[in-house]
Amino acid sequence: MGHFKYDAHASIIDSEWVKYPYDEIDFSDIRNREPKPKPPSRDELKRINYDYWVENKNQFPKWFHMKREDLLDLLLQDYPVEECYKKVLERGE
Repeated sequence: MGHFKYDAHASIIDSEWVKYPYDEIDFSDIRNREPKPKPPSRDELKRINYDYWVENKNQFPKWFHMKREDLLDLLLQDYPVEECYKKVLERGE
């Protein structure tokens, strides 16, 4: 078994953050932070896409219904649904 070389790690061991006693560190910011919202599932994104399509399909050309996967990919990248439709429309068939 190898031996731990303390000299090689002395700068880390002696660094400032190691010198704070654990119980004096204020973790309240981390504890009180809102949990990060979970991204919507693929099924939820399909529902968002479907609802938008039902309300707005008259504004888009007939070939647009073939672009469902492109729209879902953009939705997965966290674009708003209106922007997804705009981007796909700009790309064309």
